[in-house]
Amino acid sequence: MMKNNLLTEITHIKKLMGINESTDQECEEQLENAGYIVYNPREQKNIDLGCEEKEKIKCVKTWLDNNGISSSNYRVGKYKSFCYILVDSNDSINQNGENLKKKTWTFWDNGDVLYIRTFDTLQTDPDNNLKYSQVQYKGKYKCEGSDLKWEDLNYEGVYEFKKYDKLFKLEPTYMIKKSDGTDQAKVSMFASKDATFNSSHFN
Repeated sequence: MMKNNLLTEITHIKKLMGINESTDQECEEQLENAGYIVYNPREQKNIDLGCEEKEKIKCVKTWLDNNGISSSNYRVGKYKSFCYILVDSNDSINQNGENLKKKTWTFWDNGDVLYIRTFDTLQTDPDNNLKYSQVQYKGKYKCEGSDLKWEDLNYEGVYEFKKYDKLFKLEPTYMIKKSDGTDQAKVSMFASKDATFNSSHFN
């Protein structure tokens, strides 16, 4: 009964808007011809026009535009009640046939910033029989005019290869290896704790 009522209401709305299509594509075309913006479910989920006007999000977006970061490299979205702007680097790293962005920064409207960096080569942990692909840090950021800075960026954990939905709390003293097998840095020290952004941080 509820389904029939819903379909009746949808039909009524279509009539009010002058939509007389027989397919979803025809409906979309008629709406766009009438001046409406039509999003598919995925686009609708990832975009929130209200977030564009959040003070911190707007400041970061302006900084990115002013510093030559292409709009194709960032997107504004919303997760639960929080808005964010996510910025991918230009460069990617190939790990066993999978291309991953070298760096991803996520600026939240509450002032938090997340930094995910992809290792140059997969890290092998024989003690746990695991392979690690990326490391994540969390801190705070400040955006004021032409200045964008991060502060107190702390190590949170690593992601297993092809398992990016859960952080693994690897020991902070774990030594990251270069592709030639030599030591590069401790996983907890793979990013500066405090710094001022420049365009190279998004390469």
